Amino acid sequence: MIVLLTQCFPPDIGGIETLMGQFARALHEAGEPVTVLADRIRSGAPEPRWPFEVKRFGGPRPWRRWRKSRALAAMGNPEIIADSWKSLEALPDRSVAAFVFAHGNEALRRDGKRGERLRGALASARTVAANSRYTAGLLAGLHPDIQVVNLPVRRHVPTNEVARHGNHIVSVGRLEPRKGMDMVIRALPDLPQARYTVIGDGADRPRLESLASELGVQDRVVFAGAADEARKSDLLSAADIFAMPARREAASVEGYGLVYLEAA
Repeated sequence: MIVLLTQCFPPDIGGIETLMGQFARALHEAGEPVTVLADRIRSGAPEPRWPFEVKRFGGPRPWRRWRKSRALAAMGNPEIIADSWKSLEALPDRSVAAFVFAHGNEALRRDGKRGERLRGALASARTVAANSRYTAGLLAGLHPDIQVVNLPVRRHVPTNEVARHGNHIVSVGRLEPRKGMDMVIRALPDLPQARYTVIGDGADRPRLESLASELGVQDRVVFAGAADEARKSDLLSAADIFAMPARREAASVEGYGLVYLEAA
C-alpha cells in the first residue's frame, strides 16, 4: 500500500495539486494500491470520481494533522509519500516517509522556529525529492539524501476550440509577483501587435489589471481566470509564445514550474 500524504490535491488548482493528482493516477495505472490522505477541497468544486481511495480532512490545521496521523496509524505500515515537509508533521510517532517532495520555497527561511520545524520534519523522510538542481542547492545541508527528480506531466490533447491569431503570448500560474506576469505587461507597449492571455487567478490580479490599464494595453490583455486541464491545453495550443519570467520575491521563489513542461 502506498499512501500519498498531501495538503494539495485536485480538483483544487495549482502546481503541487497537479503533480500529486497525476502522481496518484500514475501509481494506480502502474498497478500500485494507492490511498490519498488530503486536505479538504478549498475551491468548493465537487469531488472527482477517483479510481483509488481519497480521504479528506478539514478543520483547523492541528486538528487536520491529528486526524491524518490517526488514519495513518490505523493503516499498519504503508509506504508514505508526502507532498511537502509540512505534511510530514502529520506522521504518527516513529513513522518514516519513503520520500518527500521539495519545491524551493521551504528552503528560503531556515532560521528560528521555522527552521527547526523544517529540519525536524525532513528527518522523518528517507529521501528528499527536489524538483530541480536549483531546489536541491537551496536544500543543501538540510538532509543527507537529496535527489533531483524529473517531474512528469500528463499531456492533454487540445480540442482546437481556440483559434490561433498570431502574436499571442500566454502565461499560466497563480497570480503572485514572483511569476513575473507584470514584466510581460510592461513589454506590451513595445509590442503593438501582441496579445496577452493570463491563465490563473490570485491575489496579484488587481495589481496586474491596474498596470495594464495604466500602460494603455488593457484591450490586449485577457485575464482568463482559473482553467481546467482541457481549457488550459486549448489556450496553450493557440499561443505563439509561452512566457513566465519568474523571479525571487522575498521568501518566495519558483523552484521548478510544471507549466513550462506543460507548455512545451
